Amino acid sequence: MNKQTMRCANHRHSAVGECTHSWPVVTLVVSVASVICCCCCWLLLPAGPADAWATAAQFDRAAVFEGGQWWRLITCHLSHWSLDHLVWDLAVFVILGTILEMQNRRRYYVTLLISAIVIPLAVWWLRPDLGTYRGLSGIDSALFVLLALPMLCPATNTRNTQPMQWPIARWILPVLSGMALVLFLGKCGYEAVAGTTLFVDSVSSGFIPSPESHIAGAVAAGAVVLLIRTSVRVPERPLHIAARRGVDRSIEAV
Repeated sequence: MNKQTMRCANHRHSAVGECTHSWPVVTLVVSVASVICCCCCWLLLPAGPADAWATAAQFDRAAVFEGGQWWRLITCHLSHWSLDHLVWDLAVFVILGTILEMQNRRRYYVTLLISAIVIPLAVWWLRPDLGTYRGLSGIDSALFVLLALPMLCPATNTRNTQPMQWPIARWILPVLSGMALVLFLGKCGYEAVAGTTLFVDSVSSGFIPSPESHIAGAVAAGAVVLLIRTSVRVPERPLHIAARRGVDRSIEAV
């Protein structure tokens, strides 16, 4: 057994063939960091102006562009306005992040980084009335589009799809993903018109909804998918097929 086989024996191969860990490490790290940030705010510190952790992490246009605190572009996604806000955002992030990180890590990491930077900048540009921003909902929107959009054109993914399942999947997946994207746009439109969020009680949580952040995340994810599709066409692998092929290759190399 050579060194490459030993390194890959207990790992899965990603869509581009590199050896990667089977655990969604980045998703877990971001999730734990969000929980720690919020717990420090609500459990260790008194309510009111003393929520120093959340305030230091949130996006603050004055602190970023006048004080040079650029780290807030990233840390604002870890801070939330209430427990209800955290639970909804984190639940969606864990589910989508786990699926996407195990499916195609490079695309997931690129989308995560780009959307994390683009979203607060979009809020700064499009919502001058908002001085602060918190939450993972914008990144959640990016991950949702990253998962649904490639299913609209699944023809490039046929190499690793089981023949008996493909005739049904080739029209079901585009229909379902199209419906999901339409519902997502409807949700953003409702929040823009109603001035409230669909799932989180923004009034009791004490924040003003920003559907612009959701649209910005969706646009960032769409740009990543488009760039990858036009630059290099790499077939995606269903998780169970990717795992099986990784084991088969390790056995063949022995």
